[in-house]
Parts: sequence; C-alpha cells; structure tokens
Amino acid sequence: SSNALKIAQGLGMNDFILKEAAKNLDSDKIAYENIIRSAEKIKNDAEREKLIAEKERESAIALKKALEADKNKTDALYAKIQSNANAEVKRLVAMRVAKAENIIAEMKELSEKADEKALLEARIKRNQLTDLEYRLHDDEKASYENLPADKKLEIGQKVIIKSLGTEAVILKLPNKKGLIKVKSGNITTDVKFEDLGAPIAQKNVKAHTKKRFVGSANTSAAVSSGIVPEIMVIGQTVAEAVENIEPYIVSAHASADKELRIVHGKGTMALARGIQSYLKTMPLVASFRFGRYGEGDNGVTVVKVK
Repeated sequence: SSNALKIAQGLGMNDFILKEAAKNLDSDKIAYENIIRSAEKIKNDAEREKLIAEKERESAIALKKALEADKNKTDALYAKIQSNANAEVKRLVAMRVAKAENIIAEMKELSEKADEKALLEARIKRNQLTDLEYRLHDDEKASYENLPADKKLEIGQKVIIKSLGTEAVILKLPNKKGLIKVKSGNITTDVKFEDLGAPIAQKNVKAHTKKRFVGSANTSAAVSSGIVPEIMVIGQTVAEAVENIEPYIVSAHASADKELRIVHGKGTMALARGIQSYLKTMPLVASFRFGRYGEGDNGVTVVKVK
C-alpha cells in the first residue's frame, strides 16, 4: 500500500528502495486509493456543511418562535385596545341617550303649555337633539395637528395617537428602533413618531364670538337701517346657534331687508348641517344657500326670509 511506503519514508528507509517498491505497485490499486481519499474529503466537507446547516436551522426555529410570540403579544394588545374603544363608544352613546331622554322629557312638559314662549323653547330642545346627532361622531376622535419633524418630545407630554384617534401621555422617549412608549387610558404601547399628533385645544370660541345682534330689538334696528344683517355663531353648538338665530329671523320677517347672513364657519360642517336642518323646518324661511365665492363660501349660509 502507498500508505505503507509513506510510513516507511517517515521512519527513514532508503529512498532507492522506496522508489523501486513504488514502481512495482499496481496502477489500479493506486487509482482506487486516490478515489478513497477523495471520497473521504467529500465526506468530511459534507459533515461540516451539515453542522453549519443544523446551526442555521436552529437559529431559524428560534427566530420563528420569537416572531410568533411578538405576533401573539400584538394580537392581544389590539384586542384589548379594540375592547376599550368599543366600551368608550358605548359609554358615549349611553351618555348621549340619557341626555336625549332628559331633553325629550323637558319637551313633553313644554308641550303642555300653549304660549309662544313654550313653543320657542320646545324648538330649542328639538335642535339640541339634532346637535346630539351631529356631534356624536365628532366627539369620538380627538382633534390633532401633525408634530413638526424637529419637535423634541418630553416625558409626560400629551399627544394624540393618530391611528386610534385617542389621547395619550408619553412615558419614554424614542428607543433605538425609534419607538415611543405612550399610555392611553389603561393601555401602554409603543408607537412611531409619525403616528403621533399634537392635540388641538378646544378653545372657548363662544366667549370671544362677537355677535352683530343680541336680542330682537337690536336685530330690528339693524334690519330697518338698510344694512345687510349678519349673525356670528362660530364656536356654538347647533342648539345655541338656533336659540340666537330664531328671534333674528322673526325680526327680519317684519323688516324691509329679507336677506340674512349666518356665519358658522367650516370646520367639520356639523354646525352648518345642523343650522340648515333647522332652517328647513322654519316656516318664515323662503330659501337658503351656502355663500358663493367672495361671500364666505361654505362658511356662511345666506337666508331669504318671507
């Protein structure tokens, strides 16, 4: 065997003897031994590749388990948020229903009185119900504006989670992945900066609203003077706006000028829709429309009084 010759060479046997012995080896046997060596090398390489593949497989299994665990956590968090959101909607609806029932009870009591003042109050109560309808969905989601890209966040800062439309408080500043830990109600979660907005403060516009006319006396004076009358109701609820508009229309009915302007602003258009729903039921109103270009567009309703 050629292995025997290599061993003999290593032990110091004479080179001449080794060469002569090699000449007498069978060529087929030498080729066979070369094949055996090649096969052993291939086997060793395959075993190394197998070990590497097994390690990669174990890593893949561990990663899959971690992803499944994260998915389960996310699903559980989503279910909890959904449950809380549904509970909040039910609470809002129940609160509105209770308020509506109180208004209906007051309307029933007013209907037993036959004087004009009671009828006016009944109409106001009716429009408060309309106000409930228009504002229910507007109240469910908080208003927000986008945070500037360079905005520095602070722990304890109030923000809006855009995807949920709910208010939250920052607990931790962005981590290495850019996620910000916030708390909304009883829920604590991580969100991206892009999903946060700055809450828009509900300003008490009513306190700063300048009304052109307060009471029927002022209205009559303005109408009879020939000046195109206008009333500002921005920031008011539908019920509050109707309470101010109704005597204004009654006074205009007895005047020379029959075209009035109601400035309600645009916003969500809930106030505009509520006012125009009321105008449809007002017998003294001949027609109404949104303002044209230069008249205030959809922020104004122009009314023609009979």
